[in-house]
Amino acid sequence: MSTSLADPAQRRDPHPSDPEHRPRRASAAGPLTRLLLRMHFFAGILVGPFLLIAALSGAAYAIAPTAEQLVYRDMLSASSPAQLVPLADQVDTARDVHPDLQLSGVVPGTGGDTTRVLFADPALPSSSYSRVVFTDPASGEVRGDSVQYGSGQALPLRTWLSELHRSLHLGDPGRVYSELAASWLAPIALGGLVMWWMRRRRARAPMLRAGARLEGRPKARSKHAVAGTWIVVGLFFFSATGLTWSQFAGGNIGELRTALGWTTPALDAGAPAA
Repeated sequence: MSTSLADPAQRRDPHPSDPEHRPRRASAAGPLTRLLLRMHFFAGILVGPFLLIAALSGAAYAIAPTAEQLVYRDMLSASSPAQLVPLADQVDTARDVHPDLQLSGVVPGTGGDTTRVLFADPALPSSSYSRVVFTDPASGEVRGDSVQYGSGQALPLRTWLSELHRSLHLGDPGRVYSELAASWLAPIALGGLVMWWMRRRRARAPMLRAGARLEGRPKARSKHAVAGTWIVVGLFFFSATGLTWSQFAGGNIGELRTALGWTTPALDAGAPAA
């Protein structure tokens, strides 16, 4: 049995143009892409749950005023659009409900709405809350007793949604987390946009259209990237507007507006100088 060796002249090195044997060259964008990918992924894991809750609670908060008209219809609607009972009598009737509380304001009912008589209640969480008694301008009877929040006259349903959107009902820790999520939303969106642009540039493919021939995970990633590219401007807008309402960044923005004179002028109610 003989063993023959191949002629060394017959052996050849892989041709550089052969795609199966072409040596891979390190891309200058490789480290940057990996950094953006890890930032995009881990930051998304960290703030993604809150962003989902914030989106859903924000959508619910947007329709909350309409929902309040249905949920609290008995308190908000008078028996008749007629104004038959003097406002002073309505206030006296509301005072009988809470004789130990101090009157803080009155919102007269018009067009079939009940009158809101507001009281300062020290048992409520802050001065932004008011005890409110609803009286009927047509009959003078009390239609309801509840709590409202802020100048927007939010009743408990809208107040609960507002706190869910703002702090997940976790107090200051929740507000810090929500601010963290709002702060990271813009970097997450920008990092994803840069990665997608770099990938599509190398493939010489359009950014605003997903790959039609992809399957499985690549197809899902392509759809995710295209959807993010379409809504990236909206994501930046949500991040910026969310930070204005946050605890720390919002306070700094308020100080900046004051320093630049961008605040709303206040009316001086004092007596004019003689």
